[in-house]
Amino acid sequence: MFIPSHAKIGKYYLKFGCAIAAIVALITAATTPYADGAEVKVKKVNGVPTFQITLNEEPFVIKGMNYSPVPIGVAPGDGLPYGDYFVPAYANVWKPDIDNMRQAGINVIKLYAGDPDRNAGAPGTGGNWKDFLDYCYNGGTKPIYVVMFSYTQGPQIAAGESGPPPNLSDYIRQYDEMVKSTIRHPADFGCMVGNEIFGEVTENPRFWSTLGN
Repeated sequence: MFIPSHAKIGKYYLKFGCAIAAIVALITAATTPYADGAEVKVKKVNGVPTFQITLNEEPFVIKGMNYSPVPIGVAPGDGLPYGDYFVPAYANVWKPDIDNMRQAGINVIKLYAGDPDRNAGAPGTGGNWKDFLDYCYNGGTKPIYVVMFSYTQGPQIAAGESGPPPNLSDYIRQYDEMVKSTIRHPADFGCMVGNEIFGEVTENPRFWSTLGN
């Protein structure tokens, strides 16, 4: 499920439904070089949602793709950083990719990995992802907006609080950290909850009851 970004100046509530729980995250004002983040909404006509989205109040058409940079010779499951290569140490990997995407006209990317416990920072800072987000935004010139992501597994969702770590509480905490850290960055288009959850777990009533709660 995609969760749009709605950043405001000062203190505000960000309420969103997600594939692990309904979370209400209190985002506090934090020191940031940006006055505000990207504001993504569904356009309404006479109060009725349409199939059009707006970015900062302007009609916006997504030309997007998934993105998961992986250095040559390794795999995300080999160990740290477990696929979260969107940090300065791997700029030599993602910078050329972002340059090529920008040249190709891509304007939104959905990340395919994320480790909030390791890389999220204080609210409003962007954490260790800031350099990556800055490079994507490019000062507002042909920006590439980013859908942030943190890995989840269906069986842990179905198990709820009783499951082995990472369990439901861990997932909620990680998403809270990710949202608070990045939502005020102008490149943050929103966040993605859940990915490729299918098969037997989706036939488990506990998965859906946990999802509904």
